[in-house]
Amino acid sequence: MFCFFIIGILIGSQLTSERVKFLQESATEQAIDFESLQAQYLYVSFTNDNRSCAAVEQTFEANVEQLEDTRKQLEEFIKSSQFNQESYNQLKRRYIISQVRYYLLAKSTQEICERDIVTLFYFFSEDSNCSDCTNQGTVLTYLKRLFKDKLLVFSFDGTFEEEPFIPILKKVYNVTEFPTVIVENQELHGLQNRDTLLEEICAHFKGEYPECQI
Repeated sequence: MFCFFIIGILIGSQLTSERVKFLQESATEQAIDFESLQAQYLYVSFTNDNRSCAAVEQTFEANVEQLEDTRKQLEEFIKSSQFNQESYNQLKRRYIISQVRYYLLAKSTQEICERDIVTLFYFFSEDSNCSDCTNQGTVLTYLKRLFKDKLLVFSFDGTFEEEPFIPILKKVYNVTEFPTVIVENQELHGLQNRDTLLEEICAHFKGEYPECQI
C-alpha cells in the first residue's frame, strides 16, 4: 500500500513508463484507503458508537506506519534516479499535508474513542551538518517501537518552506532550531535524550503503562 500524497506528481522524463504506471496505481489505491478511513471516523463521530473504535484505530495506525515506510521508499526511489526537482518538491508537500490530515483525524475522534495516545511532532533539517537530527531520529524510532500505537510521531522537514504549512507550524510551536520535538504542545528544543522524552511522553498518558517504568 502506498501513500495518496503522490497523486498528481509530475513525473520527470527520466522515469520509465513502468515506474509511472507503478506510481499511478499506488496513488489510486492509497487515495481509496484514506477515503475509507475518513468515512470510518465520520461514522464513529456521528453514531457515537465506540464499539467500532478498535477496528478504526487499527486501520489508522496501519496507514500511519505505511505512510512513513512509503516516504522512505519513495525518497530513495526518486533520489536513485535523475528526477525532476519540481516533482520531488510536490512529493514532499503532499507528504506533509497527509501527515497533518492524519493528525487531525486522530485528534477529532480521540474523545469519542477514549484513546489514550500521545502525539509528537518532530521538526528536523535534512542538512548533512545536522548530526543532532540523525541522533534524534534514532531516539524517536526507539520510542515509537516501544510505545507502538500509543505514540503517534509526525516528522516535518523544517527547512522545506515550499509547503506553506511548515512556516505556520514553526510559528505555532516556536521552532527556531533543529531538532525540535513537540510532545502534546510541550516544546523541547535541541537534541533530547531517551530519558527526557520518555518522561515527557509518559506524563501525558492518562493510564499507567509498563513502558514508562523503564
